[in-house]
Amino acid sequence: MNGSQEILILSLGPVFRNYVHGGSQKILRDVAVYLGKSNNVTILCNRRRDNKDTFMLGENVTVKPILQFKETFPEAYNAPPYKLAFSREIIKNHVTKSDVVYMHDAGILFHDIFDDVPLVISPRDFLYPETLLGVLNFKRDKMIVTTQYMKDCVLALTDSVSNLENKIEVIPNGVNSELFHYKNPSSLRNELGIKDTVTLLYPHRTPTKGLPFALEVTKRLISEGMNVALLIPNYIDSLINEDIKNTYKILKKTITAWNLDSYVFIHDWIPQERMPEYYSLGDVTLCLGTFPESFGNVTLESLMCGTPVVASKVAAQREVIPDSMMPKVDPFNVEEMTNLTKKFIANKPDLRDVRQYILDKYNYVNMLEGYSQVLRSFGTRIKNTQSDNFSHSFLKIAPWCYLKNDGIYNDYTENTAYPDIAVAFANGDRVSYNSLKDLVNPKRISDALLEGFIRGSNA
Repeated sequence: MNGSQEILILSLGPVFRNYVHGGSQKILRDVAVYLGKSNNVTILCNRRRDNKDTFMLGENVTVKPILQFKETFPEAYNAPPYKLAFSREIIKNHVTKSDVVYMHDAGILFHDIFDDVPLVISPRDFLYPETLLGVLNFKRDKMIVTTQYMKDCVLALTDSVSNLENKIEVIPNGVNSELFHYKNPSSLRNELGIKDTVTLLYPHRTPTKGLPFALEVTKRLISEGMNVALLIPNYIDSLINEDIKNTYKILKKTITAWNLDSYVFIHDWIPQERMPEYYSLGDVTLCLGTFPESFGNVTLESLMCGTPVVASKVAAQREVIPDSMMPKVDPFNVEEMTNLTKKFIANKPDLRDVRQYILDKYNYVNMLEGYSQVLRSFGTRIKNTQSDNFSHSFLKIAPWCYLKNDGIYNDYTENTAYPDIAVAFANGDRVSYNSLKDLVNPKRISDALLEGFIRGSNA
């Protein structure tokens, strides 16, 4: 590819082979695949138990889930120090081989390792500590935001960067009209076991996006004699995160306490390609939370599929669609939420003008080309071309571990493991890598390094 760039994309959130983790990650996937048409793209994202193998997302787009931050967002830095140090070194190594770095969000806080490469960041929220610190410490080349709301927030709080306003590019999220349009939902309705009832959608990954209000609206509609089904997806992170899993346990208890078991359906995470069916299944989509959205993909996707949205006047949701086209409700005003939901159920609005507005203002191709132009503007540079081969001659027990009769104990993982490797240290505090790999499968050595039981050393 003549004139192509080596583009490094960094993400604290996961990038899956077959699933889309959320709205922000959907945009990341789309942008990366587009960039891969004329560049080599490498995505470094977080390693998780359910996502740890390198794969090709698209042509010339390699996804490496090898970073060692906390498995689920937020609190990404709530991880053992050796995992943070490992992540820093991995990123640093890849930076030296890249023409430009695009940080999807702003939460990679190892600022010094980007000194010699153009850096573009794109905060995807204005709430989580990692993102806020990244924005407040911004002193680099470009920042991409999705709305004027986000740009105004950044400018209101950051005044230490010369010419900051001109370094911020507003590139609205685009909606893929080839994917998001009405699609017959009969098959999905049968799979979910939903009868022909008034169907409310809560297609969000977190309760803070209005779940208590969605339940309250549902309860009020039922009390008025309406046959209602509220659909709630089981967030994919609940499979590996106990706190999120407990959130759903509490939710189920609340549903039972409110006598809503026959009306609320918690279902599996919906694959991205079936979301048009999901939106088309609904009579109303509920976006009732107080979460300060930086954009609000759900609103646009639902409207594109012909399903009206009841949304709170919170953050970017205030501006994404004009009030004249989509009336909104005040946060916490359950009566107003219920009344607007009833209005849409009784008389489904004609959304053709809204759809055209979205096609014009949130053009999918314009978004993709916008990111491409920003990154392409930095050109190419002289890069490191050395391989990533294992570079340590010796291995030692990590200082936060100690040798036991039955293995190696780790202060952070609070367990004992790798008895086969422990045997090699019986006669000294270090062993050569070559001698150890003659005794133990090299993958075991690699795993022990990743999990912090041993450390590399050249002395």
